[in-house]
Amino acid sequence: FKATASANNTTEERSATITFSAEGCADVKVNVSQDAQATGEDTNSIKYTKITSLGELTDGEYIIVYENGNNAYVYNGKDAVNGYTDATVSNGSITTDEAFAGEVTIAAMGEDYSLKVADGYMYGTSGSNKLNFNSTTAQVNTISFESDGSAKITSNTSVLRFNAAKDQMRFRYYQSSSYSKQKAVALYKKN
Repeated sequence: FKATASANNTTEERSATITFSAEGCADVKVNVSQDAQATGEDTNSIKYTKITSLGELTDGEYIIVYENGNNAYVYNGKDAVNGYTDATVSNGSITTDEAFAGEVTIAAMGEDYSLKVADGYMYGTSGSNKLNFNSTTAQVNTISFESDGSAKITSNTSVLRFNAAKDQMRFRYYQSSSYSKQKAVALYKKN
């Protein structure tokens, strides 16, 4: 005999008594309980946690974020003006009801990394402010972390940053001579 209960998404413990009966045998009663969900925890939500060092960087799903206080601008997977989704940072994490469209799969390539979104593998162009995608071939990116915890993602000498100018608001690789004028990004790993 097997009994299955759905997940307890309430803030109260659930309990029940199950009675097993068989002809010619004494009834057996079993008490079962199911813990309450912790207050504030949503079992259907997706949580991304900021990483700030190479030791925390492992293959997996990430979001690329420009942080402005508790406001987060999450890369939407496109090279486009207003190429972000709004989110909120709370205690070093971003929680959402569904995965972000620009979720990035990061995979090690020796000492370097590939970054893949729905449109393909991301990469920059030397001497150019551009975000390129290769649909089939993994592209080399170098990832390091600054002392403030921001991620420095470099491809072909261009650095992935966020342009916060009102007529741009986009993520792109910016050439080495101008990337410092753009905003640093952070990496948040999907839990």
